[in-house]
Amino acid sequence: MQQLEKEIWGQLTEDQFNSKLVELTSGLGQPKIIKRLALQITDYNRKDLDTRIRIDQDRVRLMQKIGDWNAPVREELELDLSISTANEVFALWKLLENLLVGDNVKKTLMQLENRVFDTNDFEIKLTHQFGMRDAYNFEIEVKNVDEDPVTIGQLYGLEPDLSVKDDKYWQEFNEKTNLDISVLNEQDLKNIISQYVKFG
Repeated sequence: MQQLEKEIWGQLTEDQFNSKLVELTSGLGQPKIIKRLALQITDYNRKDLDTRIRIDQDRVRLMQKIGDWNAPVREELELDLSISTANEVFALWKLLENLLVGDNVKKTLMQLENRVFDTNDFEIKLTHQFGMRDAYNFEIEVKNVDEDPVTIGQLYGLEPDLSVKDDKYWQEFNEKTNLDISVLNEQDLKNIISQYVKFG
């Protein structure tokens, strides 16, 4: 599937996360809880491309986000895969590693628990991200790219971080928050993957 994506992002404290969760649940109803694992490989010499394997509730997808990291609208390519075991996911990861090589490539493992409030016009996602530390953030994505997610954020008291972010920002964020796949041994990586899909 190929589509355009328009979203904003911002960070929260743990207290802000918990408070906003109560507030949004009161106004929008119970959120859907989605546990997610993402294995991302990024060439920081190319600031227009993110490639990742994403696992949600045993659903495995290969994804790419295309377009400048700071652009308000990016293209998203998504392919559902008929693989369902940790060994198969690991084999796909090794394939990506072999394809995406360079002198400034980083390999990041992201573990997230999302609370998703899905409406006809937009989606608000409150995220608890963990690995090296606990981090809390939100995303607001509009379903029509002509709409403005900032306006929706204002309605719900969510102030996005619209500052321009370079590779140094994201590398520092990942080093503090997420696991570096390049320092994990094969078995450790498989064990983490198997927490999200069955082993086999």
